[in-house]
Amino acid sequence: MTTVVRWVVVVVLVGHGLLHLLGVAKGFGWSEVSQLKQPVGVLGGVLWLIAGILVVSSRPSSPQEFPPGGGPSPWRPRSSPRWRS
Repeated sequence: MTTVVRWVVVVVLVGHGLLHLLGVAKGFGWSEVSQLKQPVGVLGGVLWLIAGILVVSSRPSSPQEFPPGGGPSPWRPRSSPRWRS
């Protein structure tokens, strides 16, 4: 069951990151996005792009990164590199 929850988290994060591409498309003038009522300039488009990249690349990036059976929290960065432990 936890694997299903992990995949749901991954799908939600990736989907949310892809939604940020709507702001990028409107900011760069690639498309008229009627869902975004406020005007978005080029700087806004760049910020939407950065936000989308950060959301998609955030942990957990895949369900396999969760430690099986618990372990350290996947939401906090590791305090030391993996090769030292």
